[in-house]
Amino acid sequence: METIRIDEEYSNVEISLRIRDLIKQSAIVIADITHERPNVYYEIGLAHQAGKPTILTARYGTKAHFDIRNFKILYYRNLNDLAAELKKQVKKMSTLWEIK
Repeated sequence: METIRIDEEYSNVEISLRIRDLIKQSAIVIADITHERPNVYYEIGLAHQAGKPTILTARYGTKAHFDIRNFKILYYRNLNDLAAELKKQVKKMSTLWEIK
């Protein structure tokens, strides 16, 4: 699995176009909603529209907005918990969605 952060990548391509293309190419999209960044909700919408399996994560105490409350959110206490849970979830999803 490769993690890509657009804010750390240099490119002449418009950011929203690059995000859209990367989501289309992704096997699984992981989105953290902890700090209510509007772009994350945009990316979740793009992933859902593209039919991509999506894992939503958030630190305990984060309040999910009404439009995503019906989705499972993986809550975590620290980065070690997050890593362990993501490993389990990605393994489950790769079996269900036949992701290699």
